[in-house]
Amino acid sequence: MSVLLNETEKLSEYQSLTKLLAQNVSPISVYGVSHVHKTNIASMLLGFLSCPILYIARDEETAKSVCLDISGFTGEECIFLPSREFLFYNIEKFSREFEQKKINALWNIANGASRMIVTTAEALMARTIPLDSIMENAFEICE
Repeated sequence: MSVLLNETEKLSEYQSLTKLLAQNVSPISVYGVSHVHKTNIASMLLGFLSCPILYIARDEETAKSVCLDISGFTGEECIFLPSREFLFYNIEKFSREFEQKKINALWNIANGASRMIVTTAEALMARTIPLDSIMENAFEICE
C-alpha cells in the first residue's frame, strides 16, 4: 500500500491539490477520476491535513464503500452519515435503526471521533437535530 501512496505523492495533480490546501483554499472538488482514486487521495490527505475531511459521495452505497476503503487504507475510523430512509406505504412495525445510526454518527462527529466523514448530498441537506441538543441530551453508559 505504501508504494501506491508514495507514487501518488509524485503526481503533479496531487502536489497542486496539497498546495491549494496549504493555502487554505476550500472546498475542493476532485472530478474526472473514479471513486477508487478519490478514496486513495482522501486517504492520503488524512496524513497531510490536521483538520477533518468531508467526502461527499454520489450515493449511499458508494459512501459506505468509500468509508470502508478509507478505514482500510489508513487504519483510522471513518464516520458514515446516512441519509433518510423513506417508506411510501403503511406498515405496522418498523425499525428505528436508521435514527440510531444517524444520531451515533452525529455524536461521533461532535466528539471528534474521526477526521474523515463520508456522506451524500442528500444526507447533508436533511433536517437534523441541532448540535447543542445532541451535546446537551446525550450521555454514555459505562460498564
